[in-house]
Amino acid sequence: MKVKWGIIGCGVIVNKRSGEAIKSAENSEIVALMDKDINRVNDTASKLNVSKCYDNLDKFLDDKEIDAVYIATPGNTHCELTIAAAKKGKHVLCEKPMALNYAQCRKMIDVCKENNVKLGVAYYRRCFPKSKKIKQLITENKIGKIVFAHIVYSSTMKAYLENIDKWIAKAEFGGGLLLNEGCHLLDLLSYFMGEPTKVCGFSDRLTFDTGAADSVQILLQYNKTAHASICFNTNIAYPKTYTETIFGTEGTISGPVLSPRSEITVETKNGIEAVKFESLSNHHLPIVQDFVDSIIDNRTPFVSGEEGAKTSKIMDAVLESSKTGKVIHI
Repeated sequence: MKVKWGIIGCGVIVNKRSGEAIKSAENSEIVALMDKDINRVNDTASKLNVSKCYDNLDKFLDDKEIDAVYIATPGNTHCELTIAAAKKGKHVLCEKPMALNYAQCRKMIDVCKENNVKLGVAYYRRCFPKSKKIKQLITENKIGKIVFAHIVYSSTMKAYLENIDKWIAKAEFGGGLLLNEGCHLLDLLSYFMGEPTKVCGFSDRLTFDTGAADSVQILLQYNKTAHASICFNTNIAYPKTYTETIFGTEGTISGPVLSPRSEITVETKNGIEAVKFESLSNHHLPIVQDFVDSIIDNRTPFVSGEEGAKTSKIMDAVLESSKTGKVIHI
């Protein structure tokens, strides 16, 4: 069996990485593209060698050759597009963030279940060998009981200003520091540590007058068994700082956050071990391959709609906490 894909949205991510991942995955083929801008569709079709081009959603979804849809549009469209595709019997792999809020995620999950189609979310960093190794070390109690995790993700003012007029910098479109970037970090923490039970957050514009928040700080409690803190900033001069440390009762795991390559350092009473990882040819390829296999094998995708919704629930809590000044129970 070969899974035949239709892609909605012919923007940067499709042209840079995910389109090629879908094209090169085993038992996978792109048969159609759709975007409101037909010129963008034609340009992307030329790069990916796709013959069917649409600028009309209804006609695209009526294409019976399409088995699965990859949604690569701004986050404020994900719920509507996922529901429309599911009602036409198409499996859906949706880009992050899954939706603007947890309520929209639940709607997406329910409609996909009702129509017996798979729903996956492209939190592709869970599929990195480095992430799976960290999960393995935690599961095997290599550093004992996890008590605390700390992540710092600081990007420069230059990067923020370059995108300030684009949708990826606007929270109402599913962009911004928390929804567009921070979601990856929250997803990884859920993968490593499970779901938090209490959330406290600050989301503010400390430096810039426009765009989404440039500073987000989050504290998480895990059923009184562990804590985590995350610091997001896009208002520093230099240098970029992407670090992650997980502390256990018998050791620590540390390394650069989000990157699939480089190494992690595992420190225990037995000494310090550096675990190195090779660069991936395409960051999206592992999660695309998993989604294809989930359709063929009729199993739940590695990052299912239920898993993706957990991150949106946490982000809702962060924003509510920032607005009300209260600790949010989830």
